[in-house]
Amino acid sequence: MQVYRLDDVPLIYEQLQELKLQDLIDKSVVPHGNWQGISLGHLLTIWLCYLLSEGDHRLSRLENWVECNLLWLQSMTGLSNLTSKDFTDDRLESALDYLSKEEKWLSFQHLFEGNSLSIYDLEPIGTLRLDAAPFQGHHKIIEGGLFQKGYCKQHANIGQFKVMLATLDNTVNNFAYPLFHKVFSGEKADDILYLPVLKECVELLGTQEAKLVVGDSKMGSKSLRSYIKESGHYYLVPLSKVQLNDQRRKSLIMSQDKSKFERIYKEKKGQQTLVCQGFESSQKVEYEDGQIHQWEERLLFVLSTSYSKSQCANFDKKIVKAKEELVGLTQSKQGKQIIKNKEDLTEKIQGFLAEKSLTDYLEVIVSENIEIKHKRKYKDRPAFDKKIITYQVEITENKQAIEEKKKLLGWQVYACCAPEEKLSFEQCVWKYRGQNRIESRFDSLRNKVAPLLPVFLQKDNRIIGLVNLLMIALKTCSMMEYKAAKNLKKEEEKLTNVYPGNPKMGTKTPTAKRMLDAFTGISLVVIKKEQTNNVNVAMTEINHTQKKIISLIGFKSGIYEDIIRKIKIRFST
Repeated sequence: MQVYRLDDVPLIYEQLQELKLQDLIDKSVVPHGNWQGISLGHLLTIWLCYLLSEGDHRLSRLENWVECNLLWLQSMTGLSNLTSKDFTDDRLESALDYLSKEEKWLSFQHLFEGNSLSIYDLEPIGTLRLDAAPFQGHHKIIEGGLFQKGYCKQHANIGQFKVMLATLDNTVNNFAYPLFHKVFSGEKADDILYLPVLKECVELLGTQEAKLVVGDSKMGSKSLRSYIKESGHYYLVPLSKVQLNDQRRKSLIMSQDKSKFERIYKEKKGQQTLVCQGFESSQKVEYEDGQIHQWEERLLFVLSTSYSKSQCANFDKKIVKAKEELVGLTQSKQGKQIIKNKEDLTEKIQGFLAEKSLTDYLEVIVSENIEIKHKRKYKDRPAFDKKIITYQVEITENKQAIEEKKKLLGWQVYACCAPEEKLSFEQCVWKYRGQNRIESRFDSLRNKVAPLLPVFLQKDNRIIGLVNLLMIALKTCSMMEYKAAKNLKKEEEKLTNVYPGNPKMGTKTPTAKRMLDAFTGISLVVIKKEQTNNVNVAMTEINHTQKKIISLIGFKSGIYEDIIRKIKIRFST
């Protein structure tokens, strides 16, 4: 008797078959003539089943997993020549080598997206989001290598590489579809990574309708805005203070009548809550790259309610803390530099205010107190008068300047070249607020699909191949999530029994991880009678939730029963 764990593997395999992954890989990535055993497409398909089911990208684990599950894997795939030796470390490394070759990968990308996007409903104006994220590892830093030291919020002294990702929004759920990605070495600044990815996205999308390209302020350079405009698409980016200076921002904001601001609300606990308010302006832009490009763009000034409150509160805290530190400058204590004179202290105070950017908001007057203290005679020391000098500071807040400063806090300026009839002020605000969708995809790549970190591979090209493989896994998850959400919306239902400990809680937009976790525990039992070919095959009964998920993704619940049928046929022949 043999007991096998099927879990969610048959469902994942069925989804990969629908996406024609094996055929597309074999068509676009042709291995060397000495490649033996199952094809590269079949190998990667089974590897992806393991990655998505087990959440483990280590190469050393796959051979043993295939060996333990060989019977039903052969039956499910129809590959009678499938063996565990097809998944040795050497074979998997060779597969990554092939997958990392840029020309072959791009060829596969174009074939794959042409197939997958045909069933993906885009928004009236399709939204293409771009962002970059670092992935760190304790790898040796070699000149010209993939791992390099670069800016990172977490650990500055560890090597990293960067992934620039482009995603597409849809009309069904808030999960972005990963359209294209590219891997770069870690020392590169984000702003130079956008153009190569944008060019590939424009080529992938072909002659489709104009898309709205959304990115952060690093995508706001004139060269990138010009390229997007010339490509026939629209852009929506926040402008940094380099692209639109403080003086111009202040003059435009202060010249507006607040009563005429456009206000945007959302419903919260049955009440309309003000999300933000703002106004529009426009400007002419000119960019020269051998020839002169000119166009007019909209400037959207947005004052976020919550961001403004937090900025004002932080500024008040900064004022209070600065006052305490200014008083501390006058106090003498051990280990602290002695104040030479009043001028010395005044210079320190002005330097402190300049460092904290508070010169315009705090006025400090230094007063000098001189106290003569008589010291009486002691032994051989004669009596004398000691002059003790102390300093006090009088701090006055410039109320008018502080109020003007607070009026400018919480504002963000966006540049957009889409006409107002296609994209209103409110639509622009909600579009940019959806930028967390691409962040969630990076989170999935780091922690959820098959956690990329830590990276155990050492060769740069194989790391790139692994990122490419995991991106296919992410595309597969996105497609499953999209189809499930689309059918739930059509049936006006919620999917329940996917939240551990809360079976009644439902969702209209289930994640792939929650759906696949619902299949944990499905087992297959094979009992073979001695000296005969007769076998008894039994499987854990598929419950209502599992059947519902299979149906939502667009398959028949018989995909599990088919494995039993194929095993019986195999032993009967």
